[in-house]
Amino acid sequence: MEKTDAVDSKTWERFKEGDEDAFIQIYQEYFVSLYKYGSQFTRSRDIIKDVIQDLFIDLRRQRNRLVIARIKPYLFVSFRRRLILKLKSQSKELALDAETMNGYDFTVEVSNERKIIDQQQQEIDQARLKSAIEKLPDRQREAIYLYYFENLSYQEMKEMMALKDIKSARNLIYKAINSMRDIILGIVLCFY
Repeated sequence: MEKTDAVDSKTWERFKEGDEDAFIQIYQEYFVSLYKYGSQFTRSRDIIKDVIQDLFIDLRRQRNRLVIARIKPYLFVSFRRRLILKLKSQSKELALDAETMNGYDFTVEVSNERKIIDQQQQEIDQARLKSAIEKLPDRQREAIYLYYFENLSYQEMKEMMALKDIKSARNLIYKAINSMRDIILGIVLCFY
């Protein structure tokens, strides 16, 4: 089942017609997700905020010319492209080095959602999961982040990650899950 955008087509059409409330709704809906995604590339809050602001300024300026089927993938692709360009243009202290640009230093944090009684087991499970995610190849790590943490569909992942087809997106998630399972199994076996 494909996941849907939080901003519906009616809101998008209202925005294209010049409705400022619709623009604000789109901004508020996606700012946090874009910010979290950007923080996977850099820790510079100012750069992330600047790129988001520039993205929305251009979105407002070009509203009449935009032909977009789904807003979330468009925003994420545009944001990612702009952020990488901005990082490349920054000084060496802020720019990502060539190795990082080929595989951005993706760090995915797992949230605590279990009751206090299960906290110790949860911490062990989280450490195993985080270790497994960190050991994944960069593309698989990004796919896991986009699919599970940003709730993007396979179609949206295909577009964002420039994959050949939807099957490639599914295979990327499938391989990541299998790799994580093998890594976690290896970690568990080391303790026994």
